[in-house]
Amino acid sequence: MFHRSGNLERDSSSTVTVPGGAYMSVHVSKNTNTQGLCAAESFVLAFGSGTDSSHILRLLLVELRTRGIIQRTSAHRGKSQADSIDRWTVGPEVDSPINDTLAHLRDQFLNVHRHSIDGAVDLASFMEAILGSGDSIIEKLILPALQKHHLYEYYTFRKFWLFGSHGWRLTTEGETQSFQLQRLLMDGQREFSFWSNHFPHRAVMFLNESGPAALTLTSLYPFMERFGTQIHRDNLRPSNGLSGEKSLCFTTWAGLWRDDQAIFESLARAQHREVMPQTSPSII
Repeated sequence: MFHRSGNLERDSSSTVTVPGGAYMSVHVSKNTNTQGLCAAESFVLAFGSGTDSSHILRLLLVELRTRGIIQRTSAHRGKSQADSIDRWTVGPEVDSPINDTLAHLRDQFLNVHRHSIDGAVDLASFMEAILGSGDSIIEKLILPALQKHHLYEYYTFRKFWLFGSHGWRLTTEGETQSFQLQRLLMDGQREFSFWSNHFPHRAVMFLNESGPAALTLTSLYPFMERFGTQIHRDNLRPSNGLSGEKSLCFTTWAGLWRDDQAIFESLARAQHREVMPQTSPSII
């Protein structure tokens, strides 16, 4: 028996190979309003624009890393967290097509990388510069991108031409897509570890449906990392990626959890706060 997957509108299908050489049809959402969204944009669509910009920056960097745009090269571990400096450089897929939001951050990274002495970037300093610039990542990048997809709109309301309010809000279509994405991600959060163990083709269906939005489920990174190995072993073929762009390749998911923790620790350094070392959850 299969568990629920969320009732997304589906109007297209692809084929994946499952163990034993059998084929099954995998339905993929082709809603043009949500195609092309990165993980950070999907997070704001699903959970609102009141999200902390630091978390959005984390998701953007995780996706750049998972797409092979940037990669961690080395880390100096001292006696304290302040002595820990993770170094990052360009990845093998740095020239791959990505959406505008990701491309904006990639270009910022490349600019710092070009001016670095040793060809590597201290991610904490990079993140501190972005978060300290005074520009909200959500206001500057995410919401305008969602507006282009007709999922958010900027409104101005005035009463008697004296008092007014303005801001961002979901469109009618955005509300529908937000609700559907929430349901899909809730199902994935609850069931992915079970699917990956017992119904790998169902896990592939979830990844096909969610695309980069799967990266918003940070607690599932250890399971996704292990599933990457299983995909190659069983010849499963997920096609989750941005429309017309390079799919998220599971060969770059090896080490995902540790790299995300490195990003998280760098973020803590950028915000001058302590962070307790995290232990990978059991995936047995």
